[in-house]
Amino acid sequence: MRAGIWGAVLSLSVVLFGWVMMRAESVSAVIVGPTEGSAGDILILDASGSVGDCFAWQVSPELPGEMPTIEIVDGGRRCVVCSVTGRYTVFLAVSNAAGVSLARWTVDVLDDTGPPVPPGPSPPVPVPPSPPGPAPDRFGIARVAYDAAQLVQSPNRAAESAAIASGLEGVAAAIAAGTLRGDQEILDAVLSSNNQALGASVPLWVGWGQTIGERLRTIYMSGMLKGPGDWAALALEVAGGMKAVK
Repeated sequence: MRAGIWGAVLSLSVVLFGWVMMRAESVSAVIVGPTEGSAGDILILDASGSVGDCFAWQVSPELPGEMPTIEIVDGGRRCVVCSVTGRYTVFLAVSNAAGVSLARWTVDVLDDTGPPVPPGPSPPVPVPPSPPGPAPDRFGIARVAYDAAQLVQSPNRAAESAAIASGLEGVAAAIAAGTLRGDQEILDAVLSSNNQALGASVPLWVGWGQTIGERLRTIYMSGMLKGPGDWAALALEVAGGMKAVK
């Protein structure tokens, strides 16, 4: 349909109805229908509520090529709007002996995905979980033992760590029972227990032993080891660190 349709409508009303000589009571163009839809929907504009005898429709813009933008049905009283994404303005002219009435209707056909969603606030940066290992302790030696053990290049590191822990728990039990008393006696028992736990793997654990020795020297010089009970607690803390090694 082109712009000349309006002239055709006017001419048709004059020729067929002689509107100058035979005036009807009224004429009105009324459009009822959706104002928006999604691509693929069936969008129907209804002009059946209009008062008139002739109906003419026009739409802007029109689709390119041979594809119709609107399809007139029901004797011109309804039209189907294409469901291709875009904004379409539909014009209706209704005429009778009383004259011509015009109406306009706009339909927005949205993409299936809808309008773009504005970006929201950036999600909070997750707090990384605490690294695995022993809980904080009194002497701060459990974490030292655990971290140093992670550097040991032994294929049996986890099992050997568990053996060290078991031996140290035995030393702590002996201290609690009063079997071990003096500092040197306790240190000798710890050394013997570790050697027994590691066996042929002792050379692989030399670095671990040096790290523990340095930490033990710091603790000893600070005066924190005042008696057998402190030594027992220290042995259990090292055992706790070694149990966490996997």
